Amino acid sequence: MHKLIFPDLLRFSGPAVTTEAQSFELKDGGRITVKPDGTPVRTDAAGNPVALGDGMVMEAKDGTQLMMKDGALWKRVASKRRPDIKP
Repeated sequence: MHKLIFPDLLRFSGPAVTTEAQSFELKDGGRITVKPDGTPVRTDAAGNPVALGDGMVMEAKDGTQLMMKDGALWKRVASKRRPDIKP
């Protein structure tokens, strides 16, 4: 079902377990950390935990879009086409 709804998104927290946490700096000054067990945790610029709602879209400092879906963090791997550019 995810392939139909989000064809250009890649599930970030997969079944592979890593020994190190991975983190993303957000444009709003916050941070998302993916723990070794695959659970994402978001903190604001002050370091306070922030709830991650289903369907919540966040943007990293490098412009990468991240989204919470079904308790997992998804990362956009394809660029969005701008509506003013015609193929």
